[in-house]
Amino acid sequence: MKILISTPYPLNSHNGPAKVVLELFDALTRQGAQVTLLGGDDLVPEWEQRDSFQRRFLYHEALKNFIKENAHHYDVIDYDHEYLPFNRNIFPKTPLMVARSLLLVQHLNKINFPRSKQLRFFIDNFWCRANTKKEIKKRIQISNQTILNADLINVANHQDRDELIKLGIPKNKILVLPYAIGPSHQPLFQNLSRRPSKERSLVFIGAFEYRKGATHFAPILEKIHDEHPDLTLKLIGCSGMFTKKEQILRFFPKHLADSVDITLQCPPEDLPKIIDGAWAGIYPSYVEGFPFGVLEMLSASIPVAAFNAPGASMMLPDRWLASPGSNKELINILLPFLASRESNIKFRKEAIRRSHYFCWDEIAQQTLNAYERALGVKNVA
Repeated sequence: MKILISTPYPLNSHNGPAKVVLELFDALTRQGAQVTLLGGDDLVPEWEQRDSFQRRFLYHEALKNFIKENAHHYDVIDYDHEYLPFNRNIFPKTPLMVARSLLLVQHLNKINFPRSKQLRFFIDNFWCRANTKKEIKKRIQISNQTILNADLINVANHQDRDELIKLGIPKNKILVLPYAIGPSHQPLFQNLSRRPSKERSLVFIGAFEYRKGATHFAPILEKIHDEHPDLTLKLIGCSGMFTKKEQILRFFPKHLADSVDITLQCPPEDLPKIIDGAWAGIYPSYVEGFPFGVLEMLSASIPVAAFNAPGASMMLPDRWLASPGSNKELINILLPFLASRESNIKFRKEAIRRSHYFCWDEIAQQTLNAYERALGVKNVA
């Protein structure tokens, strides 16, 4: 099977979305597919010199033209769900057109992330502009056009599927296929201790931003400190909206500052050792596609408490999920994880077991099987 995978991002493994695509490429190739990758900078000249709005417009047109000229080379054309808002009829009929979502933009107009009023002046102007209701509405309109004209839509979790069904997308046009930790990264988790360290610690992996629950960490840490005053909160790889430790610490009262350990940047090869022995993970995000931070914690045998929101809800048992926005429910989930070494070890067994559900080679084979079935139906039609 010949597959074109197009991403609007430069093909750089340090870029989160692009890294997913690169690992998908490797997994599909291992299963025998012939895969071509196309990055945003392959289609848009002077990519780095353009702002995001110029890139978006130019990428729409460049991808459209590329597919029209080259579609006959491929059986499947896989592209981002926000970037091909054109009628299906302008493209050749033969290839299977698959819109892929790494983060389903349709969720964004339904979720209000709590924000810190005291820190508004720290927010980068670009971030504000990209996340205004007007901009989100425009993105959703483009995405709806892209999705409606796709032959298949590939999402990474069940809540994404449910949202698309509400929009009128037939269930049989939606594939739910998650992701996994790459084979070069996975072995790094296999030599960990699998036991809680002497000092209690609570871990979060990911950018520190409002969508991921930035305002929830301080009140949760404060409450848990009542029972476990020795607890340390480790924020790992948290540079993003806020790029300095001082900016992040402003979310916490001064008496908790010494209990917050911040690692702004974390190379993937260092992560397993840094989180090894942590007692629990926390992930108060309001919306994700597939939160790799959760899977990395599970792979390190760390039980995780998260909001019952798109992304984490597919990866964790219901009893580890809290209502979105509820600090109280998250705390009630976390306290048993932190109660004693004996109880923690029991939860760790469940965490590592759940991590085994996500294997790139199995996911790649499921992807190819789904594409083959869809192509068979398409050819009959």
